[in-house]
Amino acid sequence: MAVHAEVWDPRAGQASATAYGDCSWIGGMAFHYAMGEGVREASRSFAEVPTEDMPELAAKIAKNREKRARQKANRRARSEEEEEKRKDEEKREQAAAEASRRAGLVQVHESLAEALKKGALLDVK
Repeated sequence: MAVHAEVWDPRAGQASATAYGDCSWIGGMAFHYAMGEGVREASRSFAEVPTEDMPELAAKIAKNREKRARQKANRRARSEEEEEKRKDEEKREQAAAEASRRAGLVQVHESLAEALKKGALLDVK
C-alpha cells in the first residue's frame, strides 16, 4: 500500500487549467507486506528518504519512465519496419510466383490469337 502526495505550483502566464505547473513538494509513505528481506529493505530505504531529496528522486523516476517510453517506441518502430519488410518480401514472392506461373502456361498460336481478335471463329452461320 502506498500513499503519495504532490504539490504543484502554477507556472506564470499559463492559462490552461489542466497544466500541472512546477512540482514544489512530494511526499508519501509506502507499506510493503511481502515475503523476502529484499522487498522489506527497499521499502525501508524508500521510507527513510528525506523530504528534501524527494524532488531529486521524482526526477530520477521520471527520467527512467521517459527512457522506458523511448525504448517502447523504438521497439514498436522496429516491429513496424520489420512488418513492412515482411509484407514487401511477400509481395515480391507472390509476383515471382505469378511470373513463374505465367511462364509455364501454353502459348496460344498467333493465328488462333488473330482469329479470336477478328472474331472469325465466332461467326457461326
